[in-house]
Amino acid sequence: MRDRLWPDFLLSASVLPMVALASFGTWFLFVANEAQRAGWGGAGAMFVAAMALYPLALVLQVGAVVLLFKQARRGDPEPGGTTRALIGAAFLSLALPVLVFLAYALRGAH
Repeated sequence: MRDRLWPDFLLSASVLPMVALASFGTWFLFVANEAQRAGWGGAGAMFVAAMALYPLALVLQVGAVVLLFKQARRGDPEPGGTTRALIGAAFLSLALPVLVFLAYALRGAH
């Protein structure tokens, strides 16, 4: 039974880096003034954060998918509703930082 929970833990954990990156991006683009941006290294800080957090989230998601595949091969029952919802949330979380940048670009266009 405990083995069945690991994919849920990994999927939940994979959402956290993307939420952190989206939160940092929102603060950096919409709240921080130019002096604060210069102190954080400008866009370089955002690039470094993305280069660290995207692979982390992807590794956690791949690990969860591998565990789900192993469970299916063992003949365990289909994933429950919670696991299916976490799969959707994990993959949608990858788009959060992109949506923040899109909102910033659209704001600047007006």
